[in-house]
Amino acid sequence: MAKTSKMLFARILSETNIDKLTKEEARQVYANLHSGAMRTRRFGADEKFVTENSIQKIRTSLKYLLYSNDELDLRIHNLCYNPDFKLSQFKSSGTQELIGWVTPDTYPIRNDKADEALKLLGYDLE
Repeated sequence: MAKTSKMLFARILSETNIDKLTKEEARQVYANLHSGAMRTRRFGADEKFVTENSIQKIRTSLKYLLYSNDELDLRIHNLCYNPDFKLSQFKSSGTQELIGWVTPDTYPIRNDKADEALKLLGYDLE
């Protein structure tokens, strides 16, 4: 996954490349997230992601999530709930996970599975 992070997420979602993101690249990003992998295999969620969202909205929303100067919790909230940024098929787990893959030196990789594992280890995430 670390290799995928560098080759896929970090490269095509870099600040210089995100405005050139193609639908196929957006589909690959979604399909390679742990939070979307099972839904992709079972329900074709990666295809739905790129057909239910315009490529311009995907670019705008992901650029906002990854590179805006807004506080991180506001960016996550807006991507999940604000109609200006919300993407069909893209939930909070994918949002948090993507931040971690693109900026691993700044933010940890988070999704519901990681949160559950931390709780099993005794960490209180509330």
